[in-house]
Amino acid sequence: MYPQGRHPTPLQSGQPFKFSILEICDRIKEEFQFLQAQYHSLKLECEKLASEKTEMQRHYVMYYEMSYGLNIEMHKQAEIVKRLSGICAQIIPFLTQESASPSPPESLVEEERPSGPGGGGKQRADEKEPSGPYESDEDK
Repeated sequence: MYPQGRHPTPLQSGQPFKFSILEICDRIKEEFQFLQAQYHSLKLECEKLASEKTEMQRHYVMYYEMSYGLNIEMHKQAEIVKRLSGICAQIIPFLTQESASPSPPESLVEEERPSGPGGGGKQRADEKEPSGPYESDEDK
């Protein structure tokens, strides 16, 4: 309650009250200035804490929005995985061992062969057409 570093002088019993009105007014003025300075510093600290609180609330809102967005995205991804797993579970039993390999199935290769003379299409590697008069002995 008293200014720091300043202590009231205790009254001793039997001693008369020796303060003049001017001294009492000066003391009240000092106390008031000390309390005003203390109030000002506390007000500044309170304003600083209020701005920090606002900043923390802003960060919390940003965190909450990001967390909510990530949660929604996680649920979307889980739903996609569930649907794709269901599709794979329905399709895999119909695949043969050969069609599950990376090379195209035999039936697709045969369908791409030319149907007649001059027909343009893909042929299997083991069914080469003769290359004409320039064939090697191995091809004959």
